[in-house]
Amino acid sequence: MGRVRRLVIGSAGALAGYASGKVLLRGGSDRGVGLVLPGEDELLGSVRGRPEIVRGPRSSRIYTERFEPDGAHGTILFTHGWCITEAIWHFQKRDLRGGPHRVLTWDLPGHGHSTPIARGHLTIDLAVDALTRVVDTVPEDDPLLLVGHSLGGVLTIGFLLRHSETARRRVRGAVLAATPLVHFAHSAAGRWPGASLQARMLGGAMQLAVENGVVDRYFAREAGRRATRDVSYRLIRTGFGDRPDPALVRFVRDMAASVPPSVRADTFRAMTGFDLRPRLGELETPMILAVGGLDHLVSADETIEHGPRIPGVRMEEFRRSGHALFLEEHERFTDLVRGLAAEHMPAPVRRPTSRSRRPQAAP
Repeated sequence: MGRVRRLVIGSAGALAGYASGKVLLRGGSDRGVGLVLPGEDELLGSVRGRPEIVRGPRSSRIYTERFEPDGAHGTILFTHGWCITEAIWHFQKRDLRGGPHRVLTWDLPGHGHSTPIARGHLTIDLAVDALTRVVDTVPEDDPLLLVGHSLGGVLTIGFLLRHSETARRRVRGAVLAATPLVHFAHSAAGRWPGASLQARMLGGAMQLAVENGVVDRYFAREAGRRATRDVSYRLIRTGFGDRPDPALVRFVRDMAASVPPSVRADTFRAMTGFDLRPRLGELETPMILAVGGLDHLVSADETIEHGPRIPGVRMEEFRRSGHALFLEEHERFTDLVRGLAAEHMPAPVRRPTSRSRRPQAAP
């Protein structure tokens, strides 16, 4: 039980740290600054695409943003994790928006600008339905590459399994970052005799942690502050590697304050108990699993152990990063996405028309 208690405390801090949403900035001498990385000239989260509202499941509204470069071929669709917003893909939006592919991001139900599902009715299946509605906004003849982080990766796998025919026809590849293949309570509890009882205990303890009003008060009071000793900052810090830039931690922390507690709790409840391992062998999409070597939320060792059940999967370990590897080593992660897109969604070669050909010189 000592190990259970340590796991609950550590995971509760980290999971509470990821109860995040859109950035909040407030006035005051130590607020509203420090969200610009050294050497950068733009505020984290400031890269915005063209907004569009999509009708989601249960009459919900799903917020999306897209970038449409001239002559684009193929769409890269990003799905964020629990509980952050599409703004978390700042670097990927910034660095891919002018490339050969469309970029599409969206907010999960109840996150950011998307409206929630009715209280107590959110499930993984409904979240996959929401992702499906976003996929449906992409022209039928446009190939897709799916990118997911954490819960977003779980939903991506759920989509590929449920819509296998569509996946074979349209999805050219997937990049999943820090994605659990089994719910942490099952994973941790499976190591002891009486695992099902331990899983229920651990899941119940985590549910209490995410519904704790004390956590909400810390985030509401400390959002926008620069201090690195704040409780909310230290909670978020557990989701990063050894030496994250404080601006990145504040970026996620300042998003954390905006997701309603009820959405956070409902989303966590929806995640409880999933286990993708038995069906991983059914996946046919070329896939990269990116894991953080210092991830305290998703075990890199377990992903490396179970990931090879996916036919042809490619494993990439970010040894210095934690759960937010796509922020901490954003250039490397974006290069993975860019490379897979170039390999499986190459832009069609446009041959010159007869009018554009240069006249042949007379003999």
